Amino acid sequence: MHKCFLVIEGLVILSVLQVCPINADSPCVKGEASTLTASVGGYVVLPCQLIPSASAVGMKVLWTRKGSSSPVHFYTEERDKTHSQHEDYRDRTHLFKEELNKGNVSLKLSKIRVSDEASYECLVTSTPHSDTSVELKVMAVGSTPEISLDDDTRYGFKVSCVSRGWYPKPDLQWTDGRGAVLTAESETREEQDREGLYTVRSYLRTPEPEGGQVSCVIKYGKDQGELRLSAKIIGSSIPYLPGYVVSFTLFLAGLISLLCLLGISWIRR
Repeated sequence: MHKCFLVIEGLVILSVLQVCPINADSPCVKGEASTLTASVGGYVVLPCQLIPSASAVGMKVLWTRKGSSSPVHFYTEERDKTHSQHEDYRDRTHLFKEELNKGNVSLKLSKIRVSDEASYECLVTSTPHSDTSVELKVMAVGSTPEISLDDDTRYGFKVSCVSRGWYPKPDLQWTDGRGAVLTAESETREEQDREGLYTVRSYLRTPEPEGGQVSCVIKYGKDQGELRLSAKIIGSSIPYLPGYVVSFTLFLAGLISLLCLLGISWIRR
C-alpha cells in the first residue's frame, strides 16, 4: 500500500491506495482513500474507480452505508433510482455522469451533517472485485470562546467561558498568565443539540491569578488545533478569602455572639 496526504479545500485526507490484483482480466473497483474527513455544511467526494478504466454506464452502481438497508445512492439502467434511497440522503448525493464512461463511480455527498459519519461501501456489478469501502469522519470547528468575569464574594472571581458548534466534543482548558493549567479548579459541561453539535460551558472560581490574566483554551482535532481567548483581571473591589477563612470567621463571629448573650444573661442574674 502507498500512503499519501491530500488537501482539498482545507480538508486533510489520509489516502491508502488499494492495488487491484495483477492478474485481473476485467476491471476491479478501487477506492483511493480509507478515511476521509469532511466539515459540517461542506461536501466530500467518496472515491470509487474501475481499474483498468472501463465504462460503467451500463452497470449497476450501489453506494450503501454500513448498518443501513436503504441505499445511499443507486444507479441502474443509466439513471439514478431515488424511490428506495435513504431519506437522509435525498437531494444530497451525486454521481459524476460525465465520468461514468471512464469508470469513475465516485459519489459526491453535499451539505455534510454530523449524522453522515459512517462507513460507506461502493458496489459495482460485472466486476470480479466489486466493492470497496471508505470511512467518513465529520468535524465542525465552533465559535470563538466568549468569556465573562464577575466578582465573587467568597472565591475572588468567577470566570465563565462558552463556545458553540463543535464536533466532535472538544477539550476545554483554563490557564493563567504564566501558562499554568487551572482546569482542575473549574466546572465544565457539554450540551449536544439536535444537529449533533456541542456547546461547551465552563466556570472557573479563582483568586487573582498569576500574571493578572486567565485564558479559556479550546483544543480540537487530532492535531490539537486551538482557539484561545484571554481576560485580564486587575484588582478587585471584593477581597479574596479562601473558604476555610470564611468558615472560621463565621464560626468566630457566632462564638462571640454566643458569649455576649451568656454574659448579658449572667449580669442580669
